[in-house]
Amino acid sequence: MLLLLMSLMAWPVQDNARIPVFVEHAGTDYVGGRLRYQISQSLARSATLSQSPNRDRAVLIVNLSTLGSPAGEDYQTIYSVAYLLRDGEGLDNFLTAHVAYCGADRLADCAESIVSDVDQQRALLVQVLADMQDDAPFAEDAAY
Repeated sequence: MLLLLMSLMAWPVQDNARIPVFVEHAGTDYVGGRLRYQISQSLARSATLSQSPNRDRAVLIVNLSTLGSPAGEDYQTIYSVAYLLRDGEGLDNFLTAHVAYCGADRLADCAESIVSDVDQQRALLVQVLADMQDDAPFAEDAAY
C-alpha cells in the first residue's frame, strides 16, 4: 500500500491533464470486439482521460474480458472489467472490478458506463493525491 501511495505522489496530475488509459481486451466474440471499439471512442471524447497506445505509458489499465452468447448468436456479450493503477515500478494495482452483460443494441451505453467508472477511479485517485499533498505540511510540523 505504501508503494502505491508513493507512486501516486509521482503521478503527473495537473488540473487540465488527461490521464492515459490503456484498454486490453481478451475475447473473440464479435459484440465484445465492438464493445472494445466503443470504449476507445468514448475515451477519445473524454475531457479527463486519453487512450494510451502503450501499456507501459498508461496510468490506468482497463482489463476487459468478453464472452459471446452460449448459442453463438451475435446479440450480446458477457464481460468482466477490472480497473488497475499502474505504479512507478511497472506493477498493476487492483482498484475494482465488475461483471455485466451488454446487448449489441446498447454498446455505446455500456462503453460510456465503463469509461464513467474509469473516470470515477481517476477522480478518487486525484482526491487521494490532493489529500496526501494537503497533509504534507503536517509532516514538517512533526519535526519541530
